[in-house]
Amino acid sequence: MTISLLLIAAIGTADAKKSKKTENTEETKSTETVATSNAKANIPDDANSKKFAKALLTNAFSNFSPDIEGLVYKSIQFKSDNSWTTDAAIITPDAEMECIEAGTWTLDPAESATTGTLLLKLETTDCPSREAGESIRFRATLRGTEIDAEFR
Repeated sequence: MTISLLLIAAIGTADAKKSKKTENTEETKSTETVATSNAKANIPDDANSKKFAKALLTNAFSNFSPDIEGLVYKSIQFKSDNSWTTDAAIITPDAEMECIEAGTWTLDPAESATTGTLLLKLETTDCPSREAGESIRFRATLRGTEIDAEFR
């Protein structure tokens, strides 16, 4: 009877260790996927550009104005497939109209880990007076969740 209980306890312990090992393996795979998903972005292959892109991809930016009268990107998210999406608004003295825009982004070789030149191409929009196909190019300096832009 004692041998049977010890055998059952040993099997239970082995199963628990196996289960924990499987969980750790799956957790490791998940971490690798996240890490490699950032590497999928089509960016220049230099250290500054990689650091800039990492900051670009890991932050959600807010209150960015793309230098178009009345248009404010309340939040903009850059993705590792070189796409971007934004919750935007056209703000006039009389009203604020919510809208959404999305498109693709490219990066010139970055000047530093926080400064690089971006080109945003607009692919879809429901913002009044905006059309797909428009693009903006600017020198971006990343400061936490804000983008300081010098338009080109």
